[in-house]
Amino acid sequence: DDVLLSDIVVAHLEHADDMALFSTSQEGLQDKLDSLAAWAALNQMQINTDKTVVMIFKNPQKKLPALSQPFTMYGRNLSIVTHTSYVGIWLSSAKGNVWDMHFHKYHLKAQTAANMIFFVESRTGTIPPHEGCILYKAQIDPILTWGCPVTGVGTKKQLDELEDVQHMYLRRLLGVQTRSQCCILFSELGIWPLRFRRLDLQLRYLLYAVALPASHLVSAALMDSQELARTARSGWFSDLQNQLSSLSIALPLQPDEDQVRITLELLKTAVYAHVQDEIISSPKLDLLQSRLRSGIQQHGSPLQFRSYLRLTNYSARRTITQLLVSDHRLSIERLRWANTAYPYKIPRELRLCRLCTEKVEDPLHALFICTGQRTLIYARR
Repeated sequence: DDVLLSDIVVAHLEHADDMALFSTSQEGLQDKLDSLAAWAALNQMQINTDKTVVMIFKNPQKKLPALSQPFTMYGRNLSIVTHTSYVGIWLSSAKGNVWDMHFHKYHLKAQTAANMIFFVESRTGTIPPHEGCILYKAQIDPILTWGCPVTGVGTKKQLDELEDVQHMYLRRLLGVQTRSQCCILFSELGIWPLRFRRLDLQLRYLLYAVALPASHLVSAALMDSQELARTARSGWFSDLQNQLSSLSIALPLQPDEDQVRITLELLKTAVYAHVQDEIISSPKLDLLQSRLRSGIQQHGSPLQFRSYLRLTNYSARRTITQLLVSDHRLSIERLRWANTAYPYKIPRELRLCRLCTEKVEDPLHALFICTGQRTLIYARR
């Protein structure tokens, strides 16, 4: 009735005072509960039955078998639950993915942390982007990535929940609206997109796992997962391979430490290429594209904290940011979106300057070219 990991019997786990028992049968689990109670009594301890629950995992294609009798400890019936946490990792035996509850719980925690950080603004004033990035890395990133060496990157639906918090926080930090493109959040603040961040942490955990002796439980679990991947079945390792494959990165079935390190470097290249491609293909980000074409960024990372974000004047900083990332109120951007006044999209060449009505009203025209108003000409002097 014991669970096997690569031929190693795993009957129970202990992390400090958190314990977990495993069995593939009802009788086997009840025997282990009785043995645990006897062991605790022998060592002058008692198990807290209020915190002891039973979770039953079944084949998704089959119905849950009827229990012949309830699970008991000290004569008390134990609760059967569909979700619970063990050392901070939420598990779910309900319909759907086993990690759905984990992602939802940490989505809510990250959202609360983000709201608390911005609540401080009511006491201190606007949080500067540099300090906001420090707070993100200290308070929000650990929540968004908690448990990812175990759960993996996650499904699209699971990842979307966490990415919503990341995008909301970084947009507010930059002072841009919700319809702004996501790539500018990473290129300007130097933060990795969450999918790549979680992949990086999962690969680093794999690097740790492949260096362990075969007798270690983590190594045994990895070998079991690799066997599932070899037989084209879903599991931790095959999910990692699929995520990397979607980025055109191949991970061998049994990688060594050097191969994992190479994969980490390829992932770093992939995240840079991903953000750059998003910028280059955007019809909105002309100014950021010119930064790439001019070679200004040639010796720097495509993802880095930009120097203009260190301006202490909030209005000047926000205005420059909005001009660079096309989040301004000029016609080139405002007429891009259909609204009640214009229930259709205006072609780019017709988004004319409101002052001179001769050229397209974009940042370069408004700042340096337009002569439709004297005050604008004087301001340039």
